[in-house]
Amino acid sequence: MIKAVSALRLAVADVERSLAFYKMLGFQEVPTEGDAREVRSNWFRIRLESRQSKSGSVGLRVCISVDDVETFAAHLARHHVKAHSEAAGKSTELVVTDPDGYTLLFFQTTMPGASELARRVSIMNANWVAGGDGEDGSFHIMVVTEDGEKHVMSPSPASTAALVALARADTVLVWDPADRTLIAANIVGRMAWTNTPSS
Repeated sequence: MIKAVSALRLAVADVERSLAFYKMLGFQEVPTEGDAREVRSNWFRIRLESRQSKSGSVGLRVCISVDDVETFAAHLARHHVKAHSEAAGKSTELVVTDPDGYTLLFFQTTMPGASELARRVSIMNANWVAGGDGEDGSFHIMVVTEDGEKHVMSPSPASTAALVALARADTVLVWDPADRTLIAANIVGRMAWTNTPSS
């Protein structure tokens, strides 16, 4: 049932100070929306939220991936564990408080028909961000799905290649933002800002 502890959500006194600290430790910053900041190392993420934020936990929130949220909810109910659900886009997350008051958030990572879902991407913008001396770089990707929703992620280069291959997006742009160099493009149809068909 439990797959991995994949993220921590920390309520901190000073978000920018904490961001600098975790970057000093070797974590890479991940693009986020709003006042929160997020860092990662490989697949593990830490989200830094202000203690004054309405969405911030009292101190610590542990994010744990499970095979199936509904099955796990039934498991919790059988053991008389209270859980409440939170909407997360089009998916559902379960929130449980442990005996010491720490918040555990359970979410589902498996997506049946993931390749079909990937094909619903209409625009993909991938920025390659070079790492520091001796550090790997990373992709920061924003995709727009056919329903108009924007999604931001930082997959590995291999996952990025798979996403590009599966997405069949009309527009795929891969940039090096440091010098605004277009590394690769796959543009089909007419761009929104021109009447000239692209090739």
